[in-house]
Amino acid sequence: MKQDLIEVNNKFYQKCDCILLPTEKATWPNCIWLGRTSGRLRLDKSYNDKPKSIPPIDNSMLPQHLYFFSDEEIKEGDYHYNSDNNTIAQAKISLGIKAPKVIATTDSELWTKTPIDGAEGHFLNKPLPRPSNSFIDKFLSEYNAGRKIEKVLVEMNREFEYEASAGKSYSFSLKVAPDNTIVIKPVVINKLEQLAVLLEKAGVRKYLNINSFGYSQIERDIVQLFE
Repeated sequence: MKQDLIEVNNKFYQKCDCILLPTEKATWPNCIWLGRTSGRLRLDKSYNDKPKSIPPIDNSMLPQHLYFFSDEEIKEGDYHYNSDNNTIAQAKISLGIKAPKVIATTDSELWTKTPIDGAEGHFLNKPLPRPSNSFIDKFLSEYNAGRKIEKVLVEMNREFEYEASAGKSYSFSLKVAPDNTIVIKPVVINKLEQLAVLLEKAGVRKYLNINSFGYSQIERDIVQLFE
């Protein structure tokens, strides 16, 4: 992954979209259901023995899955969002373009090939990483309170690659816990961040040579004027 990262307390995070999409069937262990009439979400934790597909609770409930997307180049085997039909597709070939790539999900039927260290050409098939149970509970409670979580910060591993005259070079990869969960932080958008985003898009921050991981005094002064 080579996206713009955010540094928080010496840890690096990637800002990702968090989206809930309908599915034809729900899967263990976290079965999210959306009420047709109520518009509220509920979580069915009764199926906790082994992965399997389960039938709907009743016709009033629609099965859903959570997906976490990063904007990066789609390669063969990657899962990505298909905006044409609002579904998830798996790339049969490298697309050569950037698109919303699925990096984690509650759908335990989405599997990926992971290279095995020290065994070139060999891969391990395993499910995509998933959000923690605590995050799923938080997502549902916020959704039902009318506060949808649409963006999150996902923690990344930083690995040293080499040192050159221009400085040290690092590579970044998704941090995954032994239980196959990712580390998630909320995105807090304040006035200062909103201003920085606008100036970044307009090319002003680059022109003023403002550090990507901080705010300049002029940005702070502008925000202060409107408070």
